[in-house]
Amino acid sequence: MQSSKPIQLATSQNSELVFVPCMTAVKAFDTWSGKTSLKFRGHYEHVNCCWFSSQDQELYTGGDDRQILVWSPPRMVSNEDKGPYKDEDNWSD
Repeated sequence: MQSSKPIQLATSQNSELVFVPCMTAVKAFDTWSGKTSLKFRGHYEHVNCCWFSSQDQELYTGGDDRQILVWSPPRMVSNEDKGPYKDEDNWSD
């Protein structure tokens, strides 16, 4: 982690997860066990901040690469949909 710059953490709505910028990724830690449960990779340079929207269930991250990435949960596919869900881009909208 960069020690010379402040970073912004985020928590999920029920505070089960803490999202922490860690170099070019964001790690999601389980609050109670401290274990890494998810890792978000997509920035080309250090991540500085993250914010979780409980209304939209989305994580927003900003980095030194001047990008703001939006991380959304996977969409559920119903039986009525034809064919498999083809969103290959899992790192940002």
